[in-house]
Amino acid sequence: MSRAFRPDDELRGELLSLFAGEARDELDTISSGLVSLESGGEDAISSGRFDEMMRAAHSLKGGARAVELDPVDRIAHALEGLMKAAAEGGGFGVDTVDLAYRALDAIEVIIEAATGGPPTEVNVTAICDELTAAAGGDGGGGAREQGPTERPGDRPEPERTAPGTAPETKAEDPGGPVDAPTTPLAETTVRVNVAKLDRLMASVRELETARVGVEYATSQLEEVAEREDIETRQYDRRSGAIRDATAGPLTQLERAAREVAEEVAEARTVPLSLAFDPLPRTVRELGRDLGRKASIEVSGGEIDVDRSVMEVLRPALVHVIRNAMDHGIEPPAVRTAAGKSEEGRITVRARSGGGRLEVEVTDDGAGLDVEAIKRKAIDAGLISAAEADALSEDEVAALLTRPGFSTRESAGEISGRGVGLDAVQEGLASIQGSLEIVGIRGSGTMVTMSAPLAIAATEVLVARLGGHPVGFPLIETDQVLELEDPEAAEVELSGLIVPLSSRETIGGLAPDVAIEPRYAVVVRSSGRRIAFPVEELVGVTRLNTMPLPDLLPPIDLFKSVAILPDGSVLRVLEPPALIEDLPPAPRLLVVDDSAAWLEKSREWFTRAGWDVGTATNGRDALSMLSEDSFSALLTDLEMPDVDGIELTRTVRAGGAGRADIPVVVWSASADGEAGPTALGAGADAFLAKEAGNEAGALEAINGALEQRPAT
Repeated sequence: MSRAFRPDDELRGELLSLFAGEARDELDTISSGLVSLESGGEDAISSGRFDEMMRAAHSLKGGARAVELDPVDRIAHALEGLMKAAAEGGGFGVDTVDLAYRALDAIEVIIEAATGGPPTEVNVTAICDELTAAAGGDGGGGAREQGPTERPGDRPEPERTAPGTAPETKAEDPGGPVDAPTTPLAETTVRVNVAKLDRLMASVRELETARVGVEYATSQLEEVAEREDIETRQYDRRSGAIRDATAGPLTQLERAAREVAEEVAEARTVPLSLAFDPLPRTVRELGRDLGRKASIEVSGGEIDVDRSVMEVLRPALVHVIRNAMDHGIEPPAVRTAAGKSEEGRITVRARSGGGRLEVEVTDDGAGLDVEAIKRKAIDAGLISAAEADALSEDEVAALLTRPGFSTRESAGEISGRGVGLDAVQEGLASIQGSLEIVGIRGSGTMVTMSAPLAIAATEVLVARLGGHPVGFPLIETDQVLELEDPEAAEVELSGLIVPLSSRETIGGLAPDVAIEPRYAVVVRSSGRRIAFPVEELVGVTRLNTMPLPDLLPPIDLFKSVAILPDGSVLRVLEPPALIEDLPPAPRLLVVDDSAAWLEKSREWFTRAGWDVGTATNGRDALSMLSEDSFSALLTDLEMPDVDGIELTRTVRAGGAGRADIPVVVWSASADGEAGPTALGAGADAFLAKEAGNEAGALEAINGALEQRPAT
C-alpha cells in the first residue's frame, strides 16, 4: 500500500496548485459550453462545442486522479455520463444544465479547499447519484470505470468527503484507463507555478539592471580615456581596446537579456477568453433570478494578456456584468413599454494596440440615473447638495467607484450598480489601468476598462526636470512641443488648446530648483490632455518598471520607477494624476437619434477636451438642460418627438431655463432651407453633418461661445 499524501506534503501541494490552474480552464470550457448548448439545440451539439466539453471533463478527471483528488474524479466521471446522455437525447434542457452547473460548483469548492481555501464538505455520493439518475442510470453514478486490477473493496465510498485530504490509495490501483492523444502535439508544454515565473522575471530585471550598469560604466571609461589622452593615436588605441573588449559581450548580454525577458513574458500570457468564459453563465443565472431576459455577445477573447492582468480583469468583468443585469437591463414589461425588445443585450468587446488592452462592456438598459446617484451621494455624506448641482455627468459616474457606494435602498444578494466598482478601480490602478463609466439616459451604459497587455516592459519617454530624470508612458503620450514662452499657461496642439501643469505640481517633483522648461510633453487620460514642461529630452527607451516599495509612502504622481543606464532612478509619471490638476472640463450636450453618431461625437469631442452629455431626442435634451449645467448645445436637425428646430426654439424661449446657451445645429439633410430655418429659430450656427466635419462643429461652437458666453 502506498503512503497517502499528507495535506502539508510539499510535493502534493505543488501538484495540487498545478492541477487547480488546469482545472479552472477545463471548468470554464464546460461552463461556457453549457450556455451555448442550452440555447443552440442539436446544431450546437454538432458544432464541436460538445466535443470540447467532453475533452475538458475527461482531462479534469485524469488530472484529479493524478493528484489523488477522488471526489473530483467521481463527479467529473458522472458529469461525463450526463453530458453524453443529453447529447444523445437531442439537447440540453434547463434542468440538465442546472444540474451540470451544480456539479461544476461542487468541483470548484472541493479544489479550492484542497489548495488552501476554507474547509468545506460536499455530499459527493448524492451529487453523483443525481447526475447518474438524470443520465438515465447509465452515466456511471458514484463509481468510475475500473482499471484491470481495481477491486470493488479497494476504494471506500464515504457519504461525505472532506476535500482537503486524500483517501488512502492502493498501490495496485492504476486510476483507470486514460485515452492517449490521437494526434502528436506540435509542442511539448509544461505548467509552471506563476510564483516561479514572478521570481524569474525579478531575476530578469536584475540582469537587465546589471547590463545597463556595465554599459554605462564602459561609456564612462571611454570618456575618461578621451580626456586623458594627449595624442589622437593614443586615444584611438586605448578607447579602441575598450570597445573591442566590451562591444561583443555587451551585445550578447543585451540580446540574451531581451530574449529571456520576452520568453518569460510570453510564458506568463493567457488568452483573454479565460476571463470571458464565466460571463454567459452569470447572465443566464441572474436573468432567471431577476426575472429578466438578456443575451451576451463577446469578442476579442483571442488576445493574449499577462496573468496578472487576467487576475484583475476576471473578477472585474463579473462585477460589471452583475451590475448591468441588476440595475441596467430592465424587466421585459418595462422594456416593451419603452419601445425596446423584451430581451436586453450586453456586449463585451476587447481590442489591443500599442501594448494596451481595452475592454468595453455595453448594455442597452436604462442607463445611469444621475439624480438618484446624486441623492445617494448626498445622503451618504460624500458631497453636499451644492457640490452635487455642479457635478458633470462624468463626475457623477465617478461617484459609483467610491467605496461602498450603492443606489440600492437596502443590501441584497445581487449588488446594485456601483457595488464592487471601487474594487474594480483599485484593481485596475494596481496594474496601471483605468476605469471609465459613461451612461446614455434611457439607452444604456458603457464601462471601459483599460490595462497594459504585459506588466514588465514599458516604453517610456525619458526627460529631465530640475536635473533629475522623469518618464512618461509612451502609450499615453501624444506629442512633444517646443515651448516658445517658458511662462505660458497653455500650448496649442492641432488646433486644440492644452493647459500646462500647475507650478505646484512641477514644484512637487523638483522642489527648491529653478526650472527653465524648453519643451512640453502632452499626455492624455480619460479623454483629456495636459502638457507637462521639461528642460531636456533624453529619448524613448523600453524599461522594466517596478512598483514603489511598500516601505515608501504612496505618491499619486508616480507609482512605478525604473533604473536608467547611469544607475539613476527614473520616476514614471501617472497621466491620470496629472489630469486631476485640471479644472472641470467645459460641458457639451450632443443630441442625435443615431446611436452611432452619438458615440462618434462623444468620443471626438471628449478628445477635444469637452465633458460630453448625450440625448437621443429633443425632449430628453430639454430635461437635461433644465437639470444640469452645459456650456453649449450641438443638435441634429431631424429627430423623433422634438426635432432640432423645435428644440432650438424652445431653448431660445426659455423653456429649459437656458435661453442664453450657444446652439449649433448640424444636419445631413440636402434641404437648402434647413440652414436658414435653423438660424431663424435662434441657432448660432448651422453646418453639414458629415464624417470629418467634427473640427468644423468645434470651430462653430467656440465661435458661438465667444459671441454668446454661457453662464
